Amino acid sequence: MPDWISGDRGILPWRILKQNYAVISIGVLALALRLVYLAEMERHPFFEMPVAGERGYLSAAQSADVASEAPLYSVLLRVLESLEMSPRVAQASLGALSCIVLSLIGRGVATPGVGNVAALALALYGPAIYYVGALLPAILACFLGLALLLALLWAEQSENRWRFVWPGVLMVLTLYSAPYAVLFAPVVAWSLWRNGSMACLLALLAGALCTWVLSSAAPAIDFQRFLSFDLEYMTAHGRETTASLDIYQLRDSSVVLAVLVWKWGMAFPFGLVLPIALLGLVLAWGQSRGRGIVIHYVVALGIGVLCMGGTSEMRFVLVPALTLYAVVGMSLVMRMHAARARWLLLGVVALAVCLNLPVPQADRAAQVSHYRWLGYAYEKLGMVATSIDAYEKAIAGDAYDRDVHLELARIYAGGARRERAIGMYNAIVNGSPEDRDSRRALGDLLMASGRPQEALVHYELLADGDQDMLGRLGDARLLTGQTTGALAAYEKLLTMRPDSSRVRFQMARVYAAAGDRDAAEAHFGRLMTEDAWRLKASLEWGMMLGRMGDWGEAADKFSQVLALEPDHHRALLLQGEALYAQARYSAALVPLQRLAEIQSDDWRVYGFLSKSLGRLGRETEAQRAYERYQFLLHREQVDSRVKAEQKALGQMMKEDI
Repeated sequence: MPDWISGDRGILPWRILKQNYAVISIGVLALALRLVYLAEMERHPFFEMPVAGERGYLSAAQSADVASEAPLYSVLLRVLESLEMSPRVAQASLGALSCIVLSLIGRGVATPGVGNVAALALALYGPAIYYVGALLPAILACFLGLALLLALLWAEQSENRWRFVWPGVLMVLTLYSAPYAVLFAPVVAWSLWRNGSMACLLALLAGALCTWVLSSAAPAIDFQRFLSFDLEYMTAHGRETTASLDIYQLRDSSVVLAVLVWKWGMAFPFGLVLPIALLGLVLAWGQSRGRGIVIHYVVALGIGVLCMGGTSEMRFVLVPALTLYAVVGMSLVMRMHAARARWLLLGVVALAVCLNLPVPQADRAAQVSHYRWLGYAYEKLGMVATSIDAYEKAIAGDAYDRDVHLELARIYAGGARRERAIGMYNAIVNGSPEDRDSRRALGDLLMASGRPQEALVHYELLADGDQDMLGRLGDARLLTGQTTGALAAYEKLLTMRPDSSRVRFQMARVYAAAGDRDAAEAHFGRLMTEDAWRLKASLEWGMMLGRMGDWGEAADKFSQVLALEPDHHRALLLQGEALYAQARYSAALVPLQRLAEIQSDDWRVYGFLSKSLGRLGRETEAQRAYERYQFLLHREQVDSRVKAEQKALGQMMKEDI
């Protein structure tokens, strides 16, 4: 077997450098690669605007709180911020140190050569570099897990009981950064208890400190998930996909990731490391020199990771140990007889094929999530157009994703692109019929777009027991001419909100529309006692009286409005119309001329002015008013046609796109 595997007497193949120089060189290489990656990604939107799970940890750090899943990480972020240090540079340093610690662990369970090869593999492990740039606890949890293993191996090889202080402390810290490591705690506790009373006391202290972590982590650990994981999970297990982002999507932004992370029939590196590591674990089972501790670590954390979902982010804490056993497995295979080694390698290949079976649906979901968060980052950075492009890529190919459609609907609605927003909400309610909030928003947009009949369909589905929806339902029915239905909705709502002036106002309008003067006046009269509703009630009351031909009383109501607001545009116009209808032409000129002064572009004003002046025999003035009326009316007609044509053209362009 080559010296670089056996590592006899700690001698490297070049035999010039001492062993510690090799370890330091690996650490320097790891740090350099991670710093290069950070430089490449410095201007990436994910770096400028943290997304997904990063937001929770940053929020906890900024609010002097702790994150429930990994409280130690939010504390670390807060400390680094107080020291004005970059969290990502600190994580790069921890990543390099992890390589050195892994090399030392390899010495303890195998040989210096195995430790160095495993450390070099970790230094070049693409996801390990990716997580340096992510404000997530993965790097911290990985380092603490390795430090815990090293402390245990170090303490087990000594008769000094005080060395077991470090495993106890590191177990606590590991739990505070990776709660799923709780299944390894009994192994540590057993080691502490077995090696003396003082260490046992420290173990009890560590257990007390872990109580809070365990209480928050317990709900997240779902053993049923572990017992019922399906074929899809097993076949997709080789992918490097985080809970919210797809690492492979970042290959276009980083040369380092493009080289070290890829998926060409095989999800590299985990899809290759895992089957080889499983081989190493089987071959090394029962071996001496502390391997049992590391194997227990892999098994315990593996179960914990599977119970919490098995994402790349969570399982990353296992990667160094798996890498170590991948090297151990290959070194042991190289010592075997050729025939036996051949069968073992064929088994590894078969397992690798199973673990790397393509799962397009999973890949598609990861891509959608990636572009969703990319859109979020661009939007927060003020790049709305780029944000929309990212969101649209997320749902390209008629893919339905509720979160993406919601974001797009919100942006389009806020940008006055109501039709596009309506399309997004329609997709949401078709894909998630139980989504009441989206259905309500769709109904509101349709109402705002002058489409009450369509809005009514959605309000009908939401009205049961919902007071707000009853009000919207009544409004939609009223606008569609369903006065009886509108009245029923308002009456039901009034029984729930007997003091609601808005409901009473709408009921008065319904009664007015239905021609029930007495009922309408009863409600209008009650509203007249309230300062906030007196103006609206007087105006609507007057309009009702005008429709009924009672122009005298109508003029009185409009006068009440003008007493409250002398320059109320609509009241001035309606007052002029009411006085004209009573043949009080001179009196009609007063509100109409005032309105012409404050709103000179309303063709209706000049229409009534022309008629009133003509009735008074003031032909010259009447002719000027009529010419002004004709001009304004023609301009409005032209503007309406232009707007309609622009709308149609815009719709055609959307369809072409």
